[in-house]
Amino acid sequence: MVILYTIHMPRGFSEREREAIRERLLAAGRDAFGTYGLKKTSVDEVTRAVGISKGAFYLFHDSKEALFLDILDRFEAEFQARVLERAFRPGLSPAESFRELVVHALTLRHADPLLQRFDADDLAHLLRRIPPEQAEVRLNTDVAFLGAFVERWRERGVELRADPRVLAGLLRALFFISLHRDDLGADSYPAVMDVLIAALVARIVPRGRGDRMQTGREAPLPDLTHRGDPA
Repeated sequence: MVILYTIHMPRGFSEREREAIRERLLAAGRDAFGTYGLKKTSVDEVTRAVGISKGAFYLFHDSKEALFLDILDRFEAEFQARVLERAFRPGLSPAESFRELVVHALTLRHADPLLQRFDADDLAHLLRRIPPEQAEVRLNTDVAFLGAFVERWRERGVELRADPRVLAGLLRALFFISLHRDDLGADSYPAVMDVLIAALVARIVPRGRGDRMQTGREAPLPDLTHRGDPA
């Protein structure tokens, strides 16, 4: 028993090995989650791809949900930088800028394989498996991101009519709606989102700020195709 126990214990790793394994876990997890979704991905699938034991996996992450969150954190940092860059292209009015932020945020989220497979069931699964404080930390990240957007327009003399926490909630609401595209009907979904986004822009951005925006012209709505199981 002692011999068997020793054989199956994960050996120690050097700092260089730990860093290399950590990066491989992130890459393998991203591939697996992007292919099968969070619920259908197993720790065994990830460890086989990386070439480590299941015991060694738990030296790096407490669960597959913890791995998913680490991958999501990296995605969010890159995602937020790209969205802000798009929203502050030269020549955009406040309304155009805000619409670009909303539409580009939805487009990027659904264009990435990691989140293409992330549906309402996966979201419910994730929220059941992670501590509430971890969920709160990620909500606050969204608030900080939108706070940067609000502050940049404030510096230009434009006061948006919602604080960052409310804006974060509104964007999450649109994202949750997008998860139910098929329930809304593929034919009517683009028009529904167009009306919702136009109403949101009209409510948040003060009128009379050189707004040249016309609904649906500047940034096309994301084409969120049906995400079926891979063949």
